[in-house]
Amino acid sequence: MSLEMPLPEILGRLLLVQTTMDVMPSVEEMGGFLGAMLGEMPGVTGAWLELVPWSETSAPSPHLPRSALAPLSGMVAGRNLLPLRSLTHCYGALVIEVVEPEALRPYLPFLINLVNQVARLLETRRMVDLLNQTNARLRAEMEERHLVEIALQAANQELEAFAFSVSHDLRAPLRAISGFSQALMEDYGDQLQGEAQTYLRMLQESSQEMGRLIDGLLQLSRVTRGEMRQEIVNLSGLADKVVASLRQAEPDRRVMVEIAPHLVVHGNAQLLMVAMENLLGNAWKYTGKTPQAEISLGSVLQEGNTVYAVRDNGAGFDMTYRDKLFIPFQRLHRSDEFPGNGIGLATVQRIICRHGGSLWAQAEVGKGATFFFTLPERGV
Repeated sequence: MSLEMPLPEILGRLLLVQTTMDVMPSVEEMGGFLGAMLGEMPGVTGAWLELVPWSETSAPSPHLPRSALAPLSGMVAGRNLLPLRSLTHCYGALVIEVVEPEALRPYLPFLINLVNQVARLLETRRMVDLLNQTNARLRAEMEERHLVEIALQAANQELEAFAFSVSHDLRAPLRAISGFSQALMEDYGDQLQGEAQTYLRMLQESSQEMGRLIDGLLQLSRVTRGEMRQEIVNLSGLADKVVASLRQAEPDRRVMVEIAPHLVVHGNAQLLMVAMENLLGNAWKYTGKTPQAEISLGSVLQEGNTVYAVRDNGAGFDMTYRDKLFIPFQRLHRSDEFPGNGIGLATVQRIICRHGGSLWAQAEVGKGATFFFTLPERGV
């Protein structure tokens, strides 16, 4: 190589590696090219790159000169160090081994421009490597998450199928217990003494309770099975229907119910109807002993998201046990106080989760409860 080879030609040859391979040149390729080119200069016995790892490039190196003219004055054992720096990182140095200390001084501006261009290439190389590492990590995380989702979906399907099968399989022997106990009471009830009749009546009541629990299991299973077709749903209209049904079932009750108008959401109408039946049904039930019962359905805007709330001034519950609220068959009140099977809120949670929303509650004993839930807004 002639001493007069211009900088653009050297850089062009360096970038040729990139264009021919259609990728950024590797550090080894840049080092090899520079060594071959600069090694032909008069007085130069060798040239190579000495770099620090990418993870250490942001820290200043005490072994490298900081000014542009320092290389020639900082010569060590016949070697000149030209630092490779971008605006924010120091990558190392271009090391040029010379016979005479002053051999490179006439070409210093040329060499400084060269190392600046190499530093820019190293900066791009570093960014490409970091991007590739990030992409590889994200791909691995996505693959792992996909495998977890597949396993979770399979486990849920297996659990739902098991619950559905068990619920159906239990019905036959349960019907037999209930039927034969009823027949025994009708045909031989007058021959049984008082305590025996009590036991038989408890047997019938227990079988009926078991039937209600099975119905709850089936309902919980149906919520998570099948395709969920979504549409624009008038939540206020669903709530009005539920309240009308509750009033018809108990016409003597006087409950002040306030349903906010025009609550429109995007979701599955059948599932949201089940959710409203359980939330408003619970509010109706737990205000049964409140003299001036009040129930409401409304919404508030929190951090740009619409939060819906079902409130009542009924029995409430101790927030210490709020973690049990949405677990099947877990109840915070005794059955003799408020009847139920402990499935309603678990069903509501699954419905809200299937819609991609959240469900939580706040309450105080004797002062009522509020159940909050969100539903994703999709063109409502």
